[in-house]
Amino acid sequence: MHPVDVNQSHQILGVKKNSTIKEIKQAYRALSLQYHPDKNEEHKNGQKFKEISQAYQILKANHKIKIKNEEKNAEKAHADFWKQQGEKMGDDMRFSYEKFANMRNNFGINFDQNYTTNREKPVSQRSTHYILYGGLSLVAIWIILTEIFK
Repeated sequence: MHPVDVNQSHQILGVKKNSTIKEIKQAYRALSLQYHPDKNEEHKNGQKFKEISQAYQILKANHKIKIKNEEKNAEKAHADFWKQQGEKMGDDMRFSYEKFANMRNNFGINFDQNYTTNREKPVSQRSTHYILYGGLSLVAIWIILTEIFK
């Protein structure tokens, strides 16, 4: 059996060069059933069946390569587009922490001043302990009372 190229593979399977993978698979299935050595006494040696199988494998591999190339081209086009958009925007549109930090507020408030009127009071540890332990003791008393008066 000699190696088959893509053009010969199309001829062997009887499909057009712009056929979809579904059409190629349908043609392969029909021909493989027709020329299978177990189904056809004329082609007992299986040479035609091997040729059909090889042609199908070549076209299937070629289709996968074509899909990968299209995906690579799409990825490159996407990356190029966003690179070009970034170059179009220029430096004035790019975020810069230095520019952000040096911006002056237009809302009438100077954030450099220390405002104490709106600050929260620090939480006392004593009040936190009263709340926690008081709540726990109430739950414990409730459990004890429910057990006693059952």
